Amino acid sequence: MSAAEDTTGQPAVDGAESKVQNLDGLNLDEQNPDELNPDEVQNLVERYPDDATKWPKGVWPPIGVFEGVEDIDPADTAAIIVRMPAMFLAAEKGNKEKAEKRWLATIAWRREHDMKNILRRPHPKFWTIKKHFPHWFHFSSLEKYPIYVERSSKIDLKALKEEGVTQEDLLYHYRFVTEFLWVYIDKRLPPDGRGVTILDIEGMGMRDVGGEVLDFIKKASKFSGDHYPERCGHMYIINAPWYFKTIWAMCKTFVDPVTVAKTHICKSGDVKKELLMQLDPSVLPKLYGGECPEELGDSAEERKLKRLVRKLNAGLKGIKDQEGDSGSGL
Repeated sequence: MSAAEDTTGQPAVDGAESKVQNLDGLNLDEQNPDELNPDEVQNLVERYPDDATKWPKGVWPPIGVFEGVEDIDPADTAAIIVRMPAMFLAAEKGNKEKAEKRWLATIAWRREHDMKNILRRPHPKFWTIKKHFPHWFHFSSLEKYPIYVERSSKIDLKALKEEGVTQEDLLYHYRFVTEFLWVYIDKRLPPDGRGVTILDIEGMGMRDVGGEVLDFIKKASKFSGDHYPERCGHMYIINAPWYFKTIWAMCKTFVDPVTVAKTHICKSGDVKKELLMQLDPSVLPKLYGGECPEELGDSAEERKLKRLVRKLNAGLKGIKDQEGDSGSGL
């Protein structure tokens, strides 16, 4: 193999070759000396303007237990099953037949949605979705689980529609951030690799959980429960109104039973006390009575996510992020 080629057979890009050959995954940590600089990224963008999946292989981190499985011949189920991680067996309470069936279904789902490349392709609607759908990764819990906070009642579906965002775009985004969580933020497998989810539903009315919202919740809950089993450490539904029991009775029918068992529903007066069971005061957002100096959206995890998206969107013109930066550079 010549020096101008990587292991995939794709030609290396001038100006980035030496970095790529010595890079063990695209490290998005701040002040990382091995990270490709903006000029090197621009070289890659110019060579492959519409498909970052063709960037040299060393640019991308491995995708954990799924690495290479989607490339196995779908007819060779034995070769796929031998790669099944223990979390699928745990999710099926030790039932090997059910676990294998679920694992095969997961790999088929990943192929259908090209999940091996989802963190390698441009995400042009990322900033629009983030603007109208407030959700963030926010440090780690006392058990070292990554924390995800979503202000579910503040999603502006009307504004999203007006800016051309469809339900499928939202589902794509949800798949994107879910995969990002387990590839870039926490690479551990369960029981260590689990997460804490905080859903803030302050002000949510009965009408807010009907129609398209309910359909989105169903679909997002299904794929995360089916294909990322045993990942829930704790879920907190906070600022729940008095009538939420009726809403929850409807929603929990399509939420994974294991997740339902780990769900804590908190009234507004109990939020701080309940969250401090899992979050240190220095991590709990001030919005919820904590002492965290960082606002939601300013965590190291969020900055890492934004750096990845800027790299992926570097070849797109006219893409504006939340800070008003152009998508044509970093």
